[in-house]
Amino acid sequence: EELSKPEVLGNVELMTTLSKEQSQISEIVDKYKLYKNVLSDLEEAKELLNDKEMAELAKEDINSLSTQKEELENDSLGAQESYVDAPYKSFDEFKYFTGVKSLDGDAFAEATNLETISLPPHCTIIGSAAFWKCSKLATINGLEQVTSVGSQGFLTAKITSLSLPNYQGAIAERAFSYCSNLELADLGAGVTQLSGEVFSSDTKLATLIVRATTPPSLVGTNFWQCPLSVIYVPDASLEAYKTAMNWSSYASRIKGISEYNR
Repeated sequence: EELSKPEVLGNVELMTTLSKEQSQISEIVDKYKLYKNVLSDLEEAKELLNDKEMAELAKEDINSLSTQKEELENDSLGAQESYVDAPYKSFDEFKYFTGVKSLDGDAFAEATNLETISLPPHCTIIGSAAFWKCSKLATINGLEQVTSVGSQGFLTAKITSLSLPNYQGAIAERAFSYCSNLELADLGAGVTQLSGEVFSSDTKLATLIVRATTPPSLVGTNFWQCPLSVIYVPDASLEAYKTAMNWSSYASRIKGISEYNR
């Protein structure tokens, strides 16, 4: 509709910008529609396997459709220039890309208008800078399933709370730094290391929960410019945290997690 307005038709620069935005949105929508059609056709083909007359043809269709499905899933994040400054605010449809298990680095980098996204149900690995400079990203559905985040994975995101109950291993450097609205971070028992500046410049981060019984390694500065007032840890590990390297600097703020659960 915007493209047909007289004031747009007479403005070459504005028309070029709007045409680019329309193209970006259309590409994503068309790919999503095609993916849904492939899934539907695949299910229909599988049902025909029980039909003796159609079984062989169904097998051929299944092989072809399965290949197309995989290509679409792999390509869903391939044209990364499509996401840079793209005008869309929501990508909840991403949850239907059920074959996506990880996001490559820079997958949604600089999607500066993106406010909400729903991760596919089996997507557990977030690559380096996957959501770098998504400075309006406030809602990430499915983040609790994530097991790994690369360097600067969510740098500048606008989430207010963070829960990583299934995380395993080290959280990469600056993974959640400059998240200026983040107030609470809850790290699961599988976290083994904060690799440096993980939460740096999170200027509202006041509460940290760390559920690992063995204190994760703290590498470098992880809480620079954070108004961290309390750190909750397993009650049985209270003294271990208070005396652990680098954690000991926060000893007066470390409390048993039972106090948080009251």
